[in-house]
Amino acid sequence: MSRLRYESYRTEKGAPKFAGIPHVRTGGETLIVTLKDDFSDIAVDLYYTVCADSDVLVRSAVIRNTGKDPILLKKAFSFRTQLPNGNYKMMRLAGT
Repeated sequence: MSRLRYESYRTEKGAPKFAGIPHVRTGGETLIVTLKDDFSDIAVDLYYTVCADSDVLVRSAVIRNTGKDPILLKKAFSFRTQLPNGNYKMMRLAGT
């Protein structure tokens, strides 16, 4: 069990580059929110990229071990949101 708390944020131009997994290749700006676990040496970076040429918000997460000892990650839950009724299209890319 973890308790992730807000640590910091930063913004970067463009989209983040993730090696070996599907990701958006162009973006206007990315917000990176860093959360830190109260009980272990784990940090989570939440990436939110807005695409300048469309109404798209792309999100991803990177879980980091900030300590020296190995960690065992058993579960990492996803995100869910409720949108008002509308004509939406959704694309999901699953990573490993």
